[in-house]
Amino acid sequence: MNFTVLLFGFALQNLSLVEYKNHYETSHVPLAKTYAQSSWPLSHTRYYYDDKTVDNWDSLAVLEFRDADHAISFNTILSQPDAAHAIHSDEAKFMKGQPQMIIIGTNSAVTVP
Repeated sequence: MNFTVLLFGFALQNLSLVEYKNHYETSHVPLAKTYAQSSWPLSHTRYYYDDKTVDNWDSLAVLEFRDADHAISFNTILSQPDAAHAIHSDEAKFMKGQPQMIIIGTNSAVTVP
């Protein structure tokens, strides 16, 4: 069973969505991967939103892990002082604050008629 985490990101006001996405894809994700290495999620899918009619997030990252232990390992590695400093310093270049996290946990399905 997979373990899912959602991360909502908010772009700095002076950045276009293209600039935000470019930094996220070409700088931030590769930086996080260098620290996470084998604890990197099974998948890390990013969605970007350019609808400014609603004060909403600019990106949504869906992280899928093997299980809770895999997610904890990832979080533990990225929470180490060197990694956390590098990650937060990079986030300050393109995000307003740190991403908001929602832990879904183990996948489940509900069918509603």
